[in-house]
Amino acid sequence: MSDCPVCQAGADRPVTSYRRFGLDMKVVICTQCGLVRSDPMPTDEELLKARGGSLTRVHRPTYCRRVSLGRAKRYLRGVSRYVKPGDSLLDIGCGDCSFVAAAARQGLVCTGLDINPSPAEEMPPQARIVTGTIDSLDAESERFDAITAFHLLEHIAEPGPFLDRVRGLLKPGGVLLLEVPNTLRPKMSLQRYFCPQHHYYFCPDTLVALLARNGFRPLSVTCFARDSFQAAATPGECGDPVLRKGADWRRVMAAIQRHRWAYKASGMFIWRKIPVSYTHLRAHETVLELVCRLLLEKKKQHTTTSTPYCSTPPQPPQH
Repeated sequence: MSDCPVCQAGADRPVTSYRRFGLDMKVVICTQCGLVRSDPMPTDEELLKARGGSLTRVHRPTYCRRVSLGRAKRYLRGVSRYVKPGDSLLDIGCGDCSFVAAAARQGLVCTGLDINPSPAEEMPPQARIVTGTIDSLDAESERFDAITAFHLLEHIAEPGPFLDRVRGLLKPGGVLLLEVPNTLRPKMSLQRYFCPQHHYYFCPDTLVALLARNGFRPLSVTCFARDSFQAAATPGECGDPVLRKGADWRRVMAAIQRHRWAYKASGMFIWRKIPVSYTHLRAHETVLELVCRLLLEKKKQHTTTSTPYCSTPPQPPQH
């Protein structure tokens, strides 16, 4: 059993166990900081053997073009708070490069990084795509005003060294923006939510603690109605013991257990398939209520809640 990467404690309790792709998996929760993780974690070699494909197939789900463009717009709204036209941006795990292209069209100088990028469109002139890992970039010659990593951190077996490398690539005053699935509000059954590809299952408090303990000062957290949340941070010391503590593991465990029956009782297995751009789904809304509201609302903007982690609003980096 490995130590928790957030608090380095070894006090874990079992959450669930399952078998998928021929792998026997166990999920545990840290009773000190509330981080949920696979233990032991499968290696990339084991995942490759189980899936019989490339790392891209193992770690990257396949989305239709409409979903990719919708996510790119959401990512752009998140990062636009911290950058201005002309700033440099690095997107790690850029995938089909939809976000890189959208950000470049807004005037940002963009670099997309992926082990196997697959651009779905022609890139604007101020965007470039690099094939490789984060170690492919030279921190001495390349620094960025903002770095983004969307739905990537949960795949990283050692998030601490990864964040150290990211911090070295940021300019002074730069911003890191992450998005990961939210363990407190999954949008799918737990049988699908827990999967070998994901090493960690974060909630806002555990991700903030991970950032605070690895040389970042949290700026804000934005939770979405479905599944995910974004966390922004800037390099710097965070001495706030509350932010470094993590989550109450009992609260996290209760949310997981509650989801076991709420997923079916609320009809989530039906309405989770409805495109996010058409409705803001409410917790425990019945199927009948959902249908009635959809008839009244042709389109409703996806609502978010944002929590600041600093006393003053973050400002774009000064040059």
